[in-house]
Amino acid sequence: MDNELIFSKSVYTSNDARLKLIDEVIEFTKSLNIVLNLDPYEYYLLLDEAITNSMEHGNRWVADKMIHLKCYFKDKYLYIEIKDEGIGF
Repeated sequence: MDNELIFSKSVYTSNDARLKLIDEVIEFTKSLNIVLNLDPYEYYLLLDEAITNSMEHGNRWVADKMIHLKCYFKDKYLYIEIKDEGIGF
C-alpha cells in the first residue's frame, strides 16, 4: 500500500459538506486499519482545521467553489493534501 492514493473526494464549500467529509476520511482510515499517533479528537481537529481553512480563507465560503482532498499512504505515513479554488496570495 506504499506511495498509493487511497482516498480522493471533492466537495462544494459548505458546513454540511465539511462535516460529512471529515467523517468520511476518519471512517475510511479506520476501515484500512491505519494506526495514527493521534487520539481521535486530535485527528478530527486536524481535519476540521485544514478543511475549514480551505473553505474560509481559500474559497471565502463561496458555495460554488470546491475543495479537493486526497489521502496518500507512503512509507507507513498518511499524507493528506487539500486544495481549494481560491485566488491565492
